[in-house]
Parts: sequence; structure tokens; C-alpha cells
Amino acid sequence: MKAKISAEIPFENWRVKGFWRSLWETWVLASCYPNSFFKAVGESENTVAALGFYVVVGVIGVVINFLIGLPFEGYNSVVHRLLQKKIAESAPLMGKWGPYLGLIPSFLTEMKWVSFFMSPVTLLVDLLISAVFLQIVLLIVKAAPKGFYATLRALAYGAAPNAVPYFGWLWASVISIIALSRAQGVPAWKTTLAYLLQVLLYFLIVGVPLMIIVWLVIRTYLNPLLHQFQVH
Repeated sequence: MKAKISAEIPFENWRVKGFWRSLWETWVLASCYPNSFFKAVGESENTVAALGFYVVVGVIGVVINFLIGLPFEGYNSVVHRLLQKKIAESAPLMGKWGPYLGLIPSFLTEMKWVSFFMSPVTLLVDLLISAVFLQIVLLIVKAAPKGFYATLRALAYGAAPNAVPYFGWLWASVISIIALSRAQGVPAWKTTLAYLLQVLLYFLIVGVPLMIIVWLVIRTYLNPLLHQFQVH
């Protein structure tokens, strides 16, 4: 069944309005007029358009940040060369681990480019994980009468300010709280509480185990290497 198109969400009608025009109009509405816009998002059925908007705006944000970082590439190259030099000097003292240390600078450089080109996938995965965690908390506080897809659409459009460098994440956080309230049709205090609890839940389920894993890796592998380096 074809999703209903909302006249109040320009990007859902991009084939008529034009892609870039509808993208810009939707960004302005989501970022600057959240009260009226996200009420329409809650009544919409077009989740695909919301996901498309989220990915396009997210990639634009990645490109903007990449371009902002270009003037510092010379500095990064110097740091890269210094790191390689220090690792080369330290490799003989690290025993069997020495050859692997030389791969670290290249690995970091490759990962930067991999993350850049994989950004559409990572953006979607991040959105889906956030929506699942948030929906669980919304159900707990009884603030999700319109279901998971309304939450997903609200977060997708609510992330519009993330394209703005430096402080966009803070702007997007405020917009997302308003977006959830208007899209789900519940009081703002409930979505604020849910948003904060979601951060805590994410930290407990993902952050704490990750910290434990890092601590175990450092204790098991890094400490012996540092001790061996100090002995020599």
C-alpha cells in the first residue's frame, strides 16, 4: 500500500517540488518551526521519505565537517609522520608485537576514509538503534500512543540541525524532544524524561560493557607491553 503524502512535509512531495527545494524547505520547517511541522510528522505514514531525508542531511553534514577539516590536513600529515617515526623507534623494544605497531597510523588513516564512505549506512544504523532504545523508554513512561514508526520519523526529521557544524547536535537534541512530543501527541515533559532515560539506558547497555572490554584489553595486552618497554 502506498504511503499517504503529507502536504505539510515538502520532502514527501519531492518529485513535484524538486529534490533540493523540498529538502531545504523541510530542513527549515523541522529546524525552525517544530511545533507545527512535527504534528504533521505524527500523522504521516511515509517513513521511507523520513529516512531518505535523514540520510541526505546526515551525509551533507559529514561532507561539511570533512571540508572544515581540510585546512588541518597538513597538520594531520605531520602528526602521522611523527607517529610513524616514534613507532619505528619503539618497535624493536616491543618484541613480537613490534611489526604490528607500524600498521597503526595507516589503519587510522584508512578507517577515516572507510567511515566517510560508509556514513550512509552508519547513519541509518545509528538512527535505528536510537529509535529502538527510545521507543522502549517511551513505552515505559506511556508516551508512545502512535507507535514505533512515529518515533522513527520524529528522530529522522529531528536530526536536521545535525548538519550545522559544532553546535548542531545540541540544537538537534532540543528539536528531537519537541518532535517526539508533537509526533506522539504527548506532553513535552514525558519526552524529555524519555530522552534522558534513553541516554542512561544506552550507556548502561552499550557504554559500560565497552568500557569493561577496553579495560580488559589494556590490562591484558597493553600493560605487559608498557612494562617490557620500561624494562628495556
